[in-house]
Amino acid sequence: MREPDGFSRLTTLGPASMGLSCEDGFRLEATCHETAGTPKAVVVLAGALGTPRRFYARFGEFLSAQGVSCLTFDYRGVGESLPTDEQRKLIDMAAWGQQDIEAAIRAAVALHPGVPVYVMGHSCGGQLLGLAPSAKQLAGAVFVGASLPHASRFPRPDRYLLRALWRVAIPLLARGDGAELMAAPGMANALAPKAVYRQWAAWCRSKAYLFDARFSLNTAHYALLDWPLLSIAVSDDEQAPQLAILALLERYPKAQIDRRVVDVLHMGYGSVGHMGFFRSKTRDALWFPVLNWLLKQRTEPRRP
Repeated sequence: MREPDGFSRLTTLGPASMGLSCEDGFRLEATCHETAGTPKAVVVLAGALGTPRRFYARFGEFLSAQGVSCLTFDYRGVGESLPTDEQRKLIDMAAWGQQDIEAAIRAAVALHPGVPVYVMGHSCGGQLLGLAPSAKQLAGAVFVGASLPHASRFPRPDRYLLRALWRVAIPLLARGDGAELMAAPGMANALAPKAVYRQWAAWCRSKAYLFDARFSLNTAHYALLDWPLLSIAVSDDEQAPQLAILALLERYPKAQIDRRVVDVLHMGYGSVGHMGFFRSKTRDALWFPVLNWLLKQRTEPRRP
């Protein structure tokens, strides 16, 4: 495949396994897709619900080949980030933002001091980013299919099915040990701890999602984040409709938002959906524009 003008394939050091230490003592398994020499930027990839870091390996390899290091990690309770018996009680979805994304940002900053760090939030990765105190240190963020889910933001008949999922199915299926893995109906590939699914369903039953005061989360950071934000929506993504995406972006009121909607009918790749952005078939059409946006931020002055 031909690469756009101005890009060249660089020597990479390849993927390297590493551990991330959270403030509460939980260890996360991570992979750093490192480029040779000083990287142009570092991307922390905060994945979707129940999606292990290996799913993002091709995208990480692509970035590193273009001079951008990429740090992927497994949230606590997912993939290889398994708890000890004492840590099982530390697993919930809020901790994915407060602890896990936080640890990944701090590690990226420490690995390459002075190099701009971005978070690429896929789905819930974008929802949870503002819970990480170190998000204020970022140079910017990219969201892919990140939204604020609530049944009212989905078309009929999907909204009725989602109400049943969040009010009945998940509360029943997610009973018991919170660290035990499960997959919700219609989400067979999203293996996540029951405690995560319980909290996610509770958030989804509220129109304010995790911002509902009943959940007692510190969401003050969201309103303070003033960095550039590229939001990517895919036209056939049934899990992230436009109304839900806009609802999340409203929670980042100071961000300098570049909102893009990808019309898959004009791409010629078939369906992309909620997960397809990170499959290599979209490399030319979707990956290179994101890379170009990341590198462009290094030379453009920040708006006051």
